[in-house]
Amino acid sequence: MIDAHYVRNSLYVAASRARGPLSLVVNVAEVNSHVRAARSRETRQNDVTAEERRALLLKLLSRESIKTSTIEPSELADAAAVVARDRQHRKKRELGHEL
Repeated sequence: MIDAHYVRNSLYVAASRARGPLSLVVNVAEVNSHVRAARSRETRQNDVTAEERRALLLKLLSRESIKTSTIEPSELADAAAVVARDRQHRKKRELGHEL
């Protein structure tokens, strides 16, 4: 069920987890209300066309959301500690040459 809160990344994740045929289901009444809300006051009562619905869904589902993460503020004050931690992390990920 796709709604107005989906963005490109969440749609990709949801679709990529499918193990069989995939169908995206949309609440047409909700999409129509979004289309009408974006219209001018004079045209809000007009019927919503399939093209308008499609355009809104493309706009909503193609938007990108920026992911944010938390950073410990005390680490920002001590830049040397951050560099040392990153160096240690990289070192752990490297392949060892010892057998």
